[in-house]
This record gives sequence, structure tokens and C-alpha cells, in this order.
Amino acid sequence: MSQSNYPPFEFVDKDHTRRGMCIELVRWIATEFGFRARFIDMPFKEAQHAVLSGKADVLTSFFYSKERDEKFDFTIKTWDVPALIFVAAERPDISGLKDLQGKVIAMQRGDYAAEFLKSKGIKYKLLPTATFAQAIDKVVSHEADAVIGDKPIVLYHLFSHNLTKKVKSVGEPLYVGHNCMGMRNGETELQSILNKGIRLARERGVISTITRKWLGTFYTQKASWYDTYISYILVLFAVVIILVIIFFLWNAQLRRTVQKKTKDLSQRESHLRTLLEAIPDMIWLKDPNGVYLSCNSRFERFFGAKESEIVGRTDYDFLDKEMADFFRAHDQAAIDAGKPCMNEEEVVYADDGHKELLETIKTPMYDSSGKLIGVLGIARDITGRKRTEKELLKIRKLESVGVLAGGIAHDFNNLLTAILGNIDLSRMYIDEESKAYGLLCDAEKAALRAKDLTQQLLTFSKGGEPVKKTTSIKEVIIDSANF
Repeated sequence: MSQSNYPPFEFVDKDHTRRGMCIELVRWIATEFGFRARFIDMPFKEAQHAVLSGKADVLTSFFYSKERDEKFDFTIKTWDVPALIFVAAERPDISGLKDLQGKVIAMQRGDYAAEFLKSKGIKYKLLPTATFAQAIDKVVSHEADAVIGDKPIVLYHLFSHNLTKKVKSVGEPLYVGHNCMGMRNGETELQSILNKGIRLARERGVISTITRKWLGTFYTQKASWYDTYISYILVLFAVVIILVIIFFLWNAQLRRTVQKKTKDLSQRESHLRTLLEAIPDMIWLKDPNGVYLSCNSRFERFFGAKESEIVGRTDYDFLDKEMADFFRAHDQAAIDAGKPCMNEEEVVYADDGHKELLETIKTPMYDSSGKLIGVLGIARDITGRKRTEKELLKIRKLESVGVLAGGIAHDFNNLLTAILGNIDLSRMYIDEESKAYGLLCDAEKAALRAKDLTQQLLTFSKGGEPVKKTTSIKEVIIDSANF
């Protein structure tokens, strides 16, 4: 069993004669050992199936591999056949095995190259063909990116069809195939006869003669400098043009991106400025050295200066040293603590001289790397709140006094009730003309005036309006004098 188109090892020529290196070797062995060899030719994959199914006895040209050895027995080696990567002559992007990753590879069905690529972990898209010649033609027509081909067979096709300027080999041989003859497992007698014939052919120089006949001399046309390098120059020029175009497109896109980002930042800055101006509190930002970086209009009133006049200056440029030291000390306290710090401070506005009591929060600011970039300050006027708190405290004190007064008035009123009752009882036993009777009457008047006093205390404790009535000052003085 031979391949229909595997020159120079085995092929069918224009006269339908089976020729080639393997054909001549088998014919010589048959003559030496006295048996008749009948050749059947077909595509490589079909030829393997024919041997396995028993339709044929021997594959005259078959690479050895461990995977194939599971189904076939092999003779000793007849020839070494290097396998190379073949690509279109103008392609610069494929120079070795790793460049085949993801490429379209034309391959003769059943060829060992498939096993080799699998063992190397190369992922590719297979374009199967019946012969190596068809595979090479797929590269010439740009249907495939590359062919892994047996060197003598591919070169034979290239020279026979004047394709040497359209296809080139790249890199070192991927592997060297050991070309043998193959048969079904168990054909030990046939395997032994063929091995003896191959050894005898090697000893007598028959294999050397066949090799010189078919592979002895190759003739190639020496390419001119122009033919050798023009494709590379054109590719390089195209790459440069593409890079220039890409650069201009990238530059234009970058410019548009920068413009858009700038516009977005301007809008955000405007929104932030509007927000800061709408807040009634004083807001400012200093660097770690106390130099102002920004502030809102409320803060401008405090210094009596515009933001443009404040930025780049410190507290010492606007305040007396004592106040500036006070502010600087609290800035440093926030920096040392590494967290927001609060304090109260009374300030005088430079624009109109009015005073305000401020509650100030100072927060240290850090960048993404943790480096201190400044101190953010926010101050709120709490003058009204403090005044309200004082008034509420007074009210609470008055309420406490009222509660106390009410309690005392109730207890005192109970005592007066007992005193007045005893005075009335005492007068029942005393003569109205006696001096004691007059003293008891005076005591009753004093007790009643005390009762009026307790009524005033109750009125104060309840928060009601006092009762107003006409009083004789003379009687009050006489009663008080007597008392």
C-alpha cells in the first residue's frame, strides 16, 4: 500500500506509473527474496485504514510514533525525514512553533504533525487535505496560515510547480520523522522479512543509491537583493503607516477625552463652589504649614478680604499674634490626633466688627498614599444657641425656686391654720376688755398677713398672675410696727 501523492518517496506519475524511493526499495527487496509485490495507491488516511482492515499488508512509507505503535508494527527506519513549517513568502509573523498558536494550519489527513502539535499544547484550526501538495496550495491561496510538511515532499511540489518564490520554510525542523514500513499488529513474520531486506539494502548500498538518485542535488534560483528584501520593506513601510495612523487617531481621541474630562472637572468645581457658598458656615482649607488653599465667602467676611487675597497667606497676615497662635495650635492638635478635633472660639469679624462665638471642627486631610495634604476647617456660629442655653438655665433655676417656694408655702399654710384656730379658741375664754384679748387679736392679724404671704408664694410657684387690690398703707405700717 503506497500513497498516491507523496513524492519523492512514493507517487503516481503522469503515465500512471508508481514511482518513488519507497517503491524502488520494496521492488528490490521483493526481487532479492523472490516474492511478488503488488502496489495499491490511495490517500494517506485511507491507506492506514486499508492496512488495519486487512485489504493491504504493508504501508511502504509510515512515520513511527508511540501512538501509532498501539495499532501498527513497524520495520526498522528507512529514511529520516525532517518536518518544517512552511508559510507564504511575504509573511513575517510566523517564525517558529509558538507562532502557530491560534493559526489556520493545512495538514494531510492522518499525518504525524497532528500528534506533534497536540503534544506541544498548540491550539490551532485544522484545514484537512488529502495530500501535502493540496496543503501547500492552501498556503499559496492564503486559505491557510501555515503547513507543517515533510521537507522532501514539500520541496518536490514547490520545484515541480514553480512555487519557490511563493512559499518559504521558517525556523529549525520541528522534528525528524523516522520513515518506516508499517503493518498490522501481529504480522511478525512479514515484519522480520522486511527488516532483513532493509538491512541488506543498506549493507549493499542500495538505499544510498536510491537516496542520491532522488535527493542527491537540489537546484534553487538565487534571489536578488530586491526579491529578498522588498517584501520585508513593504511590510515595514505598511507597519509604519499603520502606526502613524494609529498615533494620530489615538492623539485625537486623547484630545477629546482630555477636553471632556476638563469640562466635567470644571462643572464639578462649579457645583462644589456653589455648594460651599450656599452653606452658612465658614469653610477653609490650609496646607500642613498653615498656608490657605481655599475658602468660601463667609470666611472672606471674617478676614475682610477676597479669596484671591487670602490664598497663599497665613493667619499671621490677618490676625494678631495671640489669635494666630491660637488657631495654629488647634490646627496642629488635629494633625497630631489624626482625626477631627472640635473647639469653641470667640472671633471678631473684620468686615463690620461684630462678635460671634464659633464651634469649629478641624479635620486633617490625607491623599491615597496616606500623606498629609492639609487641614479642613468648618466653623458654625453658636452665639444664639449659647444665649438660648443661658436663658433656659435661668428658667430652670426659677422653676426650681418656685417648686421649693410652693412646698414651703403649703407647709407654712398648714401651720398657720393651726395657729389661727388656737387663737380663736383662746379668745373664747378671755374677756374682751382684757389686755390679753387685744394681744390675741394682734396675733391673729399677723397670722392672716402671713397667710397672705403664703398665698403670694403659691401664686409665684404656680406661675400665675398676682392679685392686685387697694391697701391702706397706714394700716400696714401700724400692723408691722405692732408686730
